[in-house]
Amino acid sequence: MEHNDLIKQYIVAKNSIQLKNVTLVESNFKQLANTNNLEHSLGFGYKVEQVNNKVYGYLSTSIKSKNEQGEDALTIKVVYKGEYIPNDDSIDLETLIQFAEIQTVPQLIAYARAHILSTSSQMIQEPVYLPTMDIIESLIKNADH
Repeated sequence: MEHNDLIKQYIVAKNSIQLKNVTLVESNFKQLANTNNLEHSLGFGYKVEQVNNKVYGYLSTSIKSKNEQGEDALTIKVVYKGEYIPNDDSIDLETLIQFAEIQTVPQLIAYARAHILSTSSQMIQEPVYLPTMDIIESLIKNADH
């Protein structure tokens, strides 16, 4: 898919479909060892699910952190779910699913980022920040795999 095609889909879709009913499905934070000078490995996964005529997007965020001794020090897994709802009846189910495929990560990552920052700040001295991402560029790079 061309870069401009992705942008066109995004611009059209953002005006016709809304993300609603966002819920935290899973939240698991474990401190395993000394948490000084952590090095984080991030993992993201998403899926889109159709149940009857409803479309849901799920974002799974996993973080494994090692301390300066190389020990596993912190693990985090957070899963958010959101429902995609069309603004009008002209949006068909296939379009809704395509939108969810493109938008699940960029729309749900803000929820994961806030939850991880808030919870980790209560656990460790230096909270975990999810990086800012260029979602369109990520879609382009992942399309090749």
